[in-house]
Amino acid sequence: MTTEQFSCADGVLFPWKDKRRIGVIIMIVSRRAVICYGSTKIHALPKILIPPDGRYAKALSLSQPTYFYARNVCVVELSALERSGRCPPELFHKLKLLTETTIAQASPLIHEVIPTSAQEPAAGKLHR
Repeated sequence: MTTEQFSCADGVLFPWKDKRRIGVIIMIVSRRAVICYGSTKIHALPKILIPPDGRYAKALSLSQPTYFYARNVCVVELSALERSGRCPPELFHKLKLLTETTIAQASPLIHEVIPTSAQEPAAGKLHR
């Protein structure tokens, strides 16, 4: 897949750790996407809840209550993504604001995770 097939605010499915995750592309750098991904687990952290019966859930193909946290940001190769929908503009804006500090603090890491050599990693975590 190429960068032209994905854009910011696309809802995507991708493999991450031991699960198939759903997320929203916040930005694209080179051949990789910076993604804010959802979780069904609730934590006492700043978050955005997407209830399963609302229009946001429908737009992103969510079937359970899904929480998006500022810390749940990762970098994934575009070739590993599968489109799952399109994030409505007002939700995309909220997700972008939620994750901007994490992304700004990890800005050098984003470029480390996207090396130019042939021996590049498949994905990288932005937070520790």
